[in-house]
Amino acid sequence: MIVVAACDDRGPTIGDDDSATPGKDDRADLPTFVEIDATRPLSTSARALVDAAIGEIARVAEAGRTHRQKRLAAETVARLGAGDARIDTLDDARDLDLWHMCRDTSTRPGCDEDEPPPDGAFTGDAALWETLAAELDGYTWGNRLYFDLDDEALDPEALAATLVHELNHALNRSECWYYRNYWAHEVDETLAWLEEYRAFVAECVFSRGTAATAKRCDEVATHDLEAREYGLTPDLAALVDDPALGSVAIAEALLAEDGVYGWLVPAAEVWPDDFAECE
Repeated sequence: MIVVAACDDRGPTIGDDDSATPGKDDRADLPTFVEIDATRPLSTSARALVDAAIGEIARVAEAGRTHRQKRLAAETVARLGAGDARIDTLDDARDLDLWHMCRDTSTRPGCDEDEPPPDGAFTGDAALWETLAAELDGYTWGNRLYFDLDDEALDPEALAATLVHELNHALNRSECWYYRNYWAHEVDETLAWLEEYRAFVAECVFSRGTAATAKRCDEVATHDLEAREYGLTPDLAALVDDPALGSVAIAEALLAEDGVYGWLVPAAEVWPDDFAECE
């Protein structure tokens, strides 16, 4: 799944006190995040950027305007601190994660077969790395979140919103639903749309505080999907009982946290048990 960096003109709306922040005490002694590959440590500047972004999320967890906003932020910080989801640079991708990245590029250099290498080992060649640099700002597979952390346009506020978005993909195992053919990376437009729509609703809850109504978050998610040119055309009849209600019915269910369309808040009790390759 290709990561598109979040716009930074919708920063978190914070300020009012609310009830106690869930998970606050649990994260007190945890690191802010865990790298995917600690043998290739992040640069000082990259680590500082990620730390600052997680600091922005923690700030919302403390001072957000709604209980849902604060809870989503607090649980995001908790999952990252516990290493339930891990972060690294695109340059550190290896093996099956790198192969999946390759399959999601336009030209698939060195990965044009629908089956991965038998032993899972894959390092790519110069053509692939050139393609990745041109086409990807980041990538999420399973609970591994890769970013171009040297991108000068990426600031802590934008990365904070993007982390919320991408952690929602990990929470819901989006890679298992995104494709009608998993290994061939043939996208199912309806299910892929749902995975992205939900993640944008999560961003909306994080960023908009008291304005994060179902109607508003539906508008924001729909706009972001179009503005960032995902090119997904869903069949709403396959997702909702009454397509005439539109996608706002999905936003309403997500805010009700009934699990019908997956989860918004990455709480420990709904976090996946593992991130093995999907069946």
